[in-house]
Amino acid sequence: MSTIGTNQSWLSFPKGTTLGQVRDVVVKSLKDHPKDRNGSAFVLVFGALQEAFPGPAKINYTLMKDKDGNVSVVLLIPEPCEPKKSDTN
Repeated sequence: MSTIGTNQSWLSFPKGTTLGQVRDVVVKSLKDHPKDRNGSAFVLVFGALQEAFPGPAKINYTLMKDKDGNVSVVLLIPEPCEPKKSDTN
C-alpha cells in the first residue's frame, strides 16, 4: 500500500458514544441528503460526523491505495473527551 494523503480534522465524541449512534448519524445524513450519495464515501461519512460531533479532538487520517487501486482510510481516533472550559468560550 502507498500513502496518497494525510490530513487532520476536528471531532469530539461525547463519553458513552456507541458505534450504533455513530452509524445512526451517518445513515440519517445519507437519508437527509440523497443527492450527495454519489460522492466519496469517506467525505460523506466524515462530513456527517463533523456536523454531529464538532469539537476539539484532532482526528488524524491517512488515505492509502493498494496495488489494485483500492483506497482505504486509516483513522486515528483519540479517546472520548469533554471540551476544556477554555474551548467553550
